[in-house]
Amino acid sequence: MLVTPIRYLIIKYFAKKKQSLFEKYIESYKDYSGWYGDTIGGIKEIKIGELESFKISEFIKNKEI
Repeated sequence: MLVTPIRYLIIKYFAKKKQSLFEKYIESYKDYSGWYGDTIGGIKEIKIGELESFKISEFIKNKEI
């Protein structure tokens, strides 16, 4: 009988932790998707302007975040 409330509190704690991590993941994925879409959409301009190295370094910087 005593174990049930303790178990409930532990599960509730981890559920909140999981929710906050999931929201953080969704936010970072949204930022990456926007950057990736812009990059793919402007691939001709990137090649014409010789910005490949800039975009590669930008990708590495975004990946670290």
